[in-house]
Amino acid sequence: FPWYTAHEAESTKSSLPKVSKFASFESITVICPVELLTWRGSPRAPFEPRHGAGMRGGDLIREVFGSDSDSDDADELNHPGPSPPSPLMRPGCVVETPLGACVGMFVAREALGEDARRWLLDSIRADDLVDFPDDEPLTAAASAASDRCAHTGGARNQAMRFGRDHLPRWALALADAVAKLATRRPGDSHGEDDDASANHTDDDSAVFPREVLARARTASGVFNQMIVNQYAPGEGLAPHVDLDAFADGVAVVSLRSTVVMNMYPPGSSRDRIPGASSAKPVWLRPGDVMFLSRAARWEWAHGIAARDADPVEGETGEGARVRRGCRTSVTLRAMREDGHELRVPA
Repeated sequence: FPWYTAHEAESTKSSLPKVSKFASFESITVICPVELLTWRGSPRAPFEPRHGAGMRGGDLIREVFGSDSDSDDADELNHPGPSPPSPLMRPGCVVETPLGACVGMFVAREALGEDARRWLLDSIRADDLVDFPDDEPLTAAASAASDRCAHTGGARNQAMRFGRDHLPRWALALADAVAKLATRRPGDSHGEDDDASANHTDDDSAVFPREVLARARTASGVFNQMIVNQYAPGEGLAPHVDLDAFADGVAVVSLRSTVVMNMYPPGSSRDRIPGASSAKPVWLRPGDVMFLSRAARWEWAHGIAARDADPVEGETGEGARVRRGCRTSVTLRAMREDGHELRVPA
């Protein structure tokens, strides 16, 4: 499973060139305890299969991902990091349904205010999970070539964590705040502490279905897996539906640059990229939180076009365009109870 998740990441980051090197595998079965995995990504050498008995657990992880030790993980998880603002989610943010036909897709507009966004980015930097190439001083020529952000090729542009015991403190705080936001009803603009009017966990009118919100009462929580992604202008995300190994209920926190997330209606095969003509654009601004559940999670594909600029919000033609800057996203998901074993075609 952990290798296949990496393969999913490789195949959906549309700017990465190594996807074809995985194409020769007909199938893969991986069995691995969730608790073992910490993943920090960068352009990688292709996985080399071994003949004979399959690898399990730590051996497989070391083969695919390197040799991060448990002690290193413990040090990172215990690192206090910056203190989060209170409240973490901006009081009064409104939950919208940008695509009425896409059942289960909601966007909480600017749910994270400026202080919360700064805290989140500082926390990611403090944990050294991904590289921030645009933090480095650039020469005038390099700056012009990169156009506001160095390309992430060759840098660590993705980090994954599996299991709540392996989530950094900032990720746990974010996951719990986003899960609470998912109890809101579309159109609500109540403050974070107005539980009497903002919590709809039992009436199926909330952003997430009641069975998803019920995970908050379990040890695994609503979310127990996270991905941090770093995008340079021009980088995209190939249209895809998240793997079945992940449960219903996905949230994406968007930071830094505005971007258009394209949604593709049901009927597009997972084996081919949906046509651009079927894309339904949704603008994600810094601090927005996108929620996917129900049909939006299981039937609609989502992706980001690989381009340097997007149309002005509300326009779809060839008029004014907004150039992209560097974008960071944090995706929160939950693994299904049987998600540690996955038998799928590679």
